[in-house]
Amino acid sequence: MRKPGYESIFFGLEGVIKYIVIMPVCQTHPDREGTFPCQKHQIAYCRQCFEEGVSCNDPNLYCKFRPQCLINESQKERKAESGSRFDVQGSTSED
Repeated sequence: MRKPGYESIFFGLEGVIKYIVIMPVCQTHPDREGTFPCQKHQIAYCRQCFEEGVSCNDPNLYCKFRPQCLINESQKERKAESGSRFDVQGSTSED
């Protein structure tokens, strides 16, 4: 069984199967190494995806990894740079 977004190998050890992650691969570019991980969904993105502005898959759901998440932090920075705020209805309003 292969976890999505990861190149992996399996090996048996006295009848027990162990899972070893060798290298995460980019979710959108499988030929590239994924250097920016989403720990909740166990996927990763390459530098190009990260710089183009990849965003959180579940921004409104609880995530115990959010305080140290690079993807979430870059998303907050981009939102702050754009200067827009979202009100309750989801429309944007400028400050």
